[in-house]
Amino acid sequence: MPSILKTGERRVLRYFLKYGFENVRLTMLVMDAKYTLDQVLSVEQYYIDNLPTSLNVDRVAQGSGCHTPMSEGMRLKLRIERGKQVFIYEASSMQFLHMFDSKQHLYTTLKIHHITLNNCMLNGSLYRNTYLFCPEPFTNLDHTQPISIPDLINLFKVVQVPR
Repeated sequence: MPSILKTGERRVLRYFLKYGFENVRLTMLVMDAKYTLDQVLSVEQYYIDNLPTSLNVDRVAQGSGCHTPMSEGMRLKLRIERGKQVFIYEASSMQFLHMFDSKQHLYTTLKIHHITLNNCMLNGSLYRNTYLFCPEPFTNLDHTQPISIPDLINLFKVVQVPR
């Protein structure tokens, strides 16, 4: 997957790819934390209205402009193209539980810290003394019937670390 900087998918990136960064002046307005969101949006709208530019696709402060949330289909496509697969097994029975197309999807779905997952995968240590995370499937096991994500989430909530 090519870098977003190289593809120039955003208007501002196309501008910088065409003209470079040499005659660009960046001004940042840092506001005190005491200001409300409405006050911040008011200041943003002032600058949108009074410093017109063709680079700003959103003409309304905190508006949606032409940027829309990524569809679930596109998220899945990117996970498959860019992600690193993770296979989850129940260690004592070596039962296949689920396969995630990306580590990020696993982090956010199961609420596992990325360092914890990486340590388990690198060291072969068990998560909660029960689950094995692997970057490759075990070829001699059946992978045709993973449990659903809601069932997996519930399973991870139930299992407690033995003391």
